[in-house]
Amino acid sequence: MQYLCIMRWLVWLGAGALLWAQTKLLYQDSIRQVYVYQLPNQLTLIVSPNTATPRAHVMIATRAGSKNDPADNTGLAHYLEHMLFKGTDRYGTKDYDREKVYLDAIEALYERYNRTRDSLERAAIYRQIDSVSQLAAQWAIPNEYDRMTSALGAQGTNAFTSFEVTAYINTVPAHHVERLLRLEAERFRKPVFRLFHTELEAVYEEKNIAIDNEFRELREKVLAALFPDHPYGTQTTLGTIEHLKNPSLKAIRQYYDTYYVPNNMAIIVVGDVNPADVVKWVEQYWGSFQPKPIPPFPYQKGAPSPIKKRTFVEVIGPQAPLVEIAFRLPPAGTREELLMKVLDQILSNSTTGLLDEWLVQTHKVKSASSSVMVLSDHSAQFFYAEPKPGQKLEEVEKLLWEAIKRVQKGDFDESLIDAAINDLLFNQLKAWRENTSRASRLLDIFIKQKPWAEGLNEIAQMRTIRKAELVAFARKYYSPKRCVVAYKRQGERPKLPKVPKPPITPLSIERGQSSSYVEAFIAEAGEAPLPTPQFVTFDSVLEKASLQQRVPVYALQNTDDSLFTLIWYLPMGSAHDKWIPLLMSYYGEVGPIGMGIQRFKRRLFTLGGRLSFNGGERESYVIVEGIAQNLIPIVSLVDSLLHMPEADEKAWAFLRENTLKNRQDAKRNPGAIQSMLTAYGLYGVDHPRKHMPTESELRQMTATELARRAADLWKYPWELYYDGPGGSAVASLLEKHIQVPNGWQPPLAPKTFTMQETQDKTVFFVHFPMVRAVMQWQHRSVPYRRELFPLTRYFTEYFGGGMSAVVFQEIREAKGLAYSANAYFGTPSRPDLHHFFIANISTQADKLIEAYESMEALIDEVRVVPTLAEVARRSLTAELASERIRHEAVFFSYWDARRFGLPRERRADLWEALPHLSEKDLIAFHETYLKDKPRQLMLMGDRERLPLDKLREKGLKIRELSLEEIFGY
Repeated sequence: MQYLCIMRWLVWLGAGALLWAQTKLLYQDSIRQVYVYQLPNQLTLIVSPNTATPRAHVMIATRAGSKNDPADNTGLAHYLEHMLFKGTDRYGTKDYDREKVYLDAIEALYERYNRTRDSLERAAIYRQIDSVSQLAAQWAIPNEYDRMTSALGAQGTNAFTSFEVTAYINTVPAHHVERLLRLEAERFRKPVFRLFHTELEAVYEEKNIAIDNEFRELREKVLAALFPDHPYGTQTTLGTIEHLKNPSLKAIRQYYDTYYVPNNMAIIVVGDVNPADVVKWVEQYWGSFQPKPIPPFPYQKGAPSPIKKRTFVEVIGPQAPLVEIAFRLPPAGTREELLMKVLDQILSNSTTGLLDEWLVQTHKVKSASSSVMVLSDHSAQFFYAEPKPGQKLEEVEKLLWEAIKRVQKGDFDESLIDAAINDLLFNQLKAWRENTSRASRLLDIFIKQKPWAEGLNEIAQMRTIRKAELVAFARKYYSPKRCVVAYKRQGERPKLPKVPKPPITPLSIERGQSSSYVEAFIAEAGEAPLPTPQFVTFDSVLEKASLQQRVPVYALQNTDDSLFTLIWYLPMGSAHDKWIPLLMSYYGEVGPIGMGIQRFKRRLFTLGGRLSFNGGERESYVIVEGIAQNLIPIVSLVDSLLHMPEADEKAWAFLRENTLKNRQDAKRNPGAIQSMLTAYGLYGVDHPRKHMPTESELRQMTATELARRAADLWKYPWELYYDGPGGSAVASLLEKHIQVPNGWQPPLAPKTFTMQETQDKTVFFVHFPMVRAVMQWQHRSVPYRRELFPLTRYFTEYFGGGMSAVVFQEIREAKGLAYSANAYFGTPSRPDLHHFFIANISTQADKLIEAYESMEALIDEVRVVPTLAEVARRSLTAELASERIRHEAVFFSYWDARRFGLPRERRADLWEALPHLSEKDLIAFHETYLKDKPRQLMLMGDRERLPLDKLREKGLKIRELSLEEIFGY
């Protein structure tokens, strides 16, 4: 008895020590604005103030991911990520005590299901699971978490699982950070794993999407060969099909109890916050979470590679061929990490790299690049190359090895080291502007357990690197005897497996109900005062100047950092001249006359400049970025290219053949096919994406003519947009270094593409070998009306815009019919076009009819719940009040507004309309613009898997389109 009393006293003393201890400031960087704290319960809190916008990005992260999955239960961490959106004993339920009886029964049934091997008995148990799930669902209220984050005006509510981390993310107005931290503490206090078997369906769909992705298959095979002794290679984040079919709620809960503890977690808050306030809130809401010992990870960090020879893997599929060479490297936090990052940047970057110079600019391969994967236990580097038309993969591999050997011989200038480090610095500076990318960098340092000073000051450490050290690194680790070589061959893909569809009875979900917790939370959020919205009125924000009183210059003053962006904007595109996109591509393949591409790109890279080209349907632009101190030499260099591109026949032949190859590869890419099918449905056979030079025209074109046409683009009226130090004052400097014509040629008239009237009850079908069915509903609505913009945004937010919207709730949550389902009512990009409605579902082929019927019913029978309509309205209001557009985003917004003759952002129209909108407007909008309106279905999938006859039985006309019809070649 005395022993028990002593133990109780020690436990009490330990708990009291947590209460009496103080939160520690572990690290601070007042220049970068980074503050790292540790609570008495060992929870890490990272705060980085950024006052650029009145918003904050919040991450809740646990230092555990798929590498921590049990080997006999892979995919578990990812399952858990999904289930942490389902609520607790306080929300997500009408009566938890009554619900819990059924949830416990479901958990026990799954354990029986997992232990049973007889197929008939398993089927009987699953019928029981389905039956009891129906009873449990009567007490569940789905997506209350998303309803609450929507009420806060959250954006990007989501989560992700990777090898070493599971993170939960929200971006909210800064005045709601305290409420979000309180909500997140409740979320992780006692999560309840309800609505489990319909969520399993979503995970199955995610796995099927991965199965369809042949490049994901390639990466999984490479990692399996590279890490045969480590979970990086022995298991995947999504898990095996067999494990997905046999989930264990008990194992998922054990994982949560083991790793979701404060001493293994971090809260990251980046945005317009006061660190002291955030510390106070986190102490209040998270201080009671109790730490636990974390089981040691049973694999040696940085263990020697078991690979003793060249290991070969391959994948066959219809998409573009590729060669990949992978090497296993030391882990994060080592000197080698810095070396691999610098060397990777020398080899491959946004301007020019050794692989580009040696293999692409010399036209030996179609493309070449490298990348690194830096993880806590091991790292890897990947070299890629894509063959030219007709080139064998074996030849491409040989060329890659020749390039690798050149690195090992030190066949590069030492000056490239500083250029590469400056390029990395540019990346960091630009990423640091944004809350999301800043938080991601801070998360990376936490997960890899780096000292904060080292993690935030990598660039300074890199400055000590010399060429000899890089060469020694390459010789040591780029060994042909310890590597993985992968061929992605082009051909017919072998029969694809899929996660089978279990028999699930759709759940009856009552969307209008709310728990008392949620009602109180939303009411409190609605009472919080909003920040004053800021909508750009362009005349008052953009500083104006000109070059030689002819070229308009629109400028913004950048006071955030030392970076600049300069854009040459040409209000002409493929609709004016179908060659313009190719002219922009040609600029990327040549240098100025007398300089050549290698000298040009090397000079640009040395100066720290970045250059990109974009040729669209109605407008084109050239973007150059860099550090402001090198503005003039960078601009002079780019201007010489724009006005004097070299006429290089070899470069044009290379571009021409690659263009033709890209066109053929697009016809084997499901994403490209879906994009062209969408355009075909909206515009018909003569759609704008088909407006391009024919193969015959390409072969008749010469480099001399192409270079002339490229230079002549700048004889038409164009404009300059500058974001950087000095604002419009730089115009006087630019005037001396940018060529301006003496007069303008009249702009070309654009070709008009008309959106076609919807063909009701028609299915436009394209065959593609895949395990999924991709469906898209289309309806062309009325011609553009400015007054409809607020209503389309409001309707989209309520009906199809996010996880709390009708479509997601009914298609995924209630029926488990798809991983992704959404819908939106679109505003056209120009005033001469129509509004349009689009809905999307990606599902298993054998769920096609169920998914079709469900979406059809939703479109025609939208039931508007007043409380949820108000949540959608408040969500948009909070989002608009705290959103700000900055830097070059102002320019893109200006171009958009100018097309419609608006003096300010279109968001201002929405803000002014929102206070007057209600559920009655949603009902009227649906009745007027969507209900019983003609709809056509764009469908892509495997004709051998899809039940097309059942669509015909529903009165649908099916028209199968060839790839030639939608692509135009």
